[in-house]
Amino acid sequence: MRSRALPACTSVPRADNVAKASRITFLVEDLAALKASNPTAQVSARLQKKIDNMGVRPEELEAQYAALRHKLATAEKSLEALSAEPQGLIKPAAQPGALPIALYLNQKTVLCVGGRTGNIANYRDLIERVGGSLRTTMVAWRTTTAPLTPASPPPTW
Repeated sequence: MRSRALPACTSVPRADNVAKASRITFLVEDLAALKASNPTAQVSARLQKKIDNMGVRPEELEAQYAALRHKLATAEKSLEALSAEPQGLIKPAAQPGALPIALYLNQKTVLCVGGRTGNIANYRDLIERVGGSLRTTMVAWRTTTAPLTPASPPPTW
């Protein structure tokens, strides 16, 4: 007897659940139709989404602002370092497509090996104007058909 009473007891809640599920389905369909018939609801939804996104935007702007402040501080330090460089820098005349180069040798020596002897005076003038000194050596190249001999040890300067 209990086994027959159990289905009778559960049939009422099952029927209620089926009725609720079908009612929910009909309400969802009615809501979709209402949203489709009311274009201002879509605009309102878009505006609400924008408002929600606006809460995130200030945080992004703050992060970008902090990065720009850091870049500015770095650039100011670089500018101070450049302004503290020694005098006597050579900056070539501006040519289209050429980048300006600042050069200071600070008592260093430049070695010129080979090249055209007519340019040595120009090289010396340029290097001495930027604080260096020029050493030159002219190597005579010759071509032979003789077999190669082992190289001599490197010169000691």
